[in-house]
Amino acid sequence: MKQLGFRKNNRSEKPNINAANSKQQFPILLLENNRMSEPNKFTRYAYFLTQIPGKQCTEEVVRRHVQHLKQLDRKGKLVLCGPFSDYEGGMVIIKANSLEEAMAIAESDPFVKEGFETFELRTLELSCEENNHMGMG
Repeated sequence: MKQLGFRKNNRSEKPNINAANSKQQFPILLLENNRMSEPNKFTRYAYFLTQIPGKQCTEEVVRRHVQHLKQLDRKGKLVLCGPFSDYEGGMVIIKANSLEEAMAIAESDPFVKEGFETFELRTLELSCEENNHMGMG
């Protein structure tokens, strides 16, 4: 089985870790038959950011986060990002060659790296006309 996602926060009853204090990882989403064992052009990764209660981001931290996003964009890694208007937190969707690379990108986000937010990383398999909606269309 292939690991497809990790949860890094301390608010869930599912296996979790605190991104600021541990490198231990627990898989939360599995896919049978290794369908995604090789990186492909239809795979993206999304990390969901959630502010740690009691931690207030400064303008400087936000600016470092924006610089991180700009750097991802220049490298062709950033697909989509922004805060939620109807829910706490935000989301960053990226291109990466592996779950490990996506994890490293999320962990290097200043919001996470400097201990202001936790994240949950998910693997997204795109459904589109080019891949015949994952062979089902």
